[in-house]
Amino acid sequence: MDFIDRLRTLGSRAESIADHAQSEEATKTALVLPFIGALGYDVFDPTEVVPEFHADVGQRKGEKVDYAIIKDGAPILLIECKPSDSELSQENATQLYRYFTATEARFGILTNGLLYRFYSDLDEPNRMDGSPFMEFSLLEDVKERTAKSLKIFTKSAFDLESSIHVATNVKYITSIKQVLADQLKRPSNDFVLFILSQVYKGTRTKKVKESFIGIAQDAFREFINDRVQKRLKLALDSESEDSNEVEVISDEAVGTEQESDIVTTEDEIMGYHVVKSVLLGHVDLDRVVMMDRVTYCNILLDNDPRRAICRFYFGSKKKAVAIQSGAASWEKIPIDSINDIYNLQDKLRDRVSWLLAQA
Repeated sequence: MDFIDRLRTLGSRAESIADHAQSEEATKTALVLPFIGALGYDVFDPTEVVPEFHADVGQRKGEKVDYAIIKDGAPILLIECKPSDSELSQENATQLYRYFTATEARFGILTNGLLYRFYSDLDEPNRMDGSPFMEFSLLEDVKERTAKSLKIFTKSAFDLESSIHVATNVKYITSIKQVLADQLKRPSNDFVLFILSQVYKGTRTKKVKESFIGIAQDAFREFINDRVQKRLKLALDSESEDSNEVEVISDEAVGTEQESDIVTTEDEIMGYHVVKSVLLGHVDLDRVVMMDRVTYCNILLDNDPRRAICRFYFGSKKKAVAIQSGAASWEKIPIDSINDIYNLQDKLRDRVSWLLAQA
């Protein structure tokens, strides 16, 4: 069963038993432990999952967090639980904050078994952020994007640096999407003034500003609709391709692409950070650059299109990563999820070593 299917199964089960698991202990047993199990950890192995983990803070002794996920003998993820019928309050988050600062863990979860709020120290090292970088509800349909973000916490995929990269992306992508949603609903004065400064050459009277609120909303909606239609067309075109060969596109052809047609997806951003994580120690990561195109996404060395490390083909459900071995032709390798890129680390490292030798 795929990870996303496990989450959906948990969601269906949670909906039917939530009313019968209202105490904290019942919530832990019926909802939280199965979720930890879905992440791939053995809840009966105290070297992986420690209940009532000690997290003493200063003079406060006997402080315990409900669960700690352990890797290599150290906590990587703290989980503080509340009853399923309770609201997750700021006071609860403050409690998790205390535990967070007392341990080596870089991630924490506050949950009532149904809603899971994920925290880290992205704003200031060793101090838990005041707001979660991600929320996940078992009662909502699990989207592929959510499952991919959650998968970084699974036993088989967890890597601290990669997880921090993904968490940072998720945090800011979520924040930016919220800003854009707010602007779509009701454009702010600053946003309208910015649009006016770009497109309107006349006197910016109060009447003009007010009229541009509606114009900005309409333009925003049409822009989003156009992008959606383009992505659907690209996905349909990609689905129709049966060949496993990589298309060869000349520099001249690439130059004719319209920049407005290029859409960099969250999958491509996550894939880029996975590639950087597997190349850590093999090359200066500042030299690894992403250059998106319409039909694929390039990961380049030194931002040079002639020195491609790999290409992402993520425009359809049939995702693939293309890699060259030396000067040989491209090999297009199908993957089921972004985390499968980790399985290609030897090929990616060999590719970078070859490129560096050509300098």
